Amino acid sequence: MLGNYVLLFYPYENWRKEIFGGVMVWKLVNMPPFF
Repeated sequence: MLGNYVLLFYPYENWRKEIFGGVMVWKLVNMPPFF
């Protein structure tokens, strides 16, 4: 699921570089600030 999410939001060419940033943002967006 997470892999598909990243691929959909980032170009396939740059997904290798942006996957780490995408995962970080995805966690921050889905996790509460206090968590």
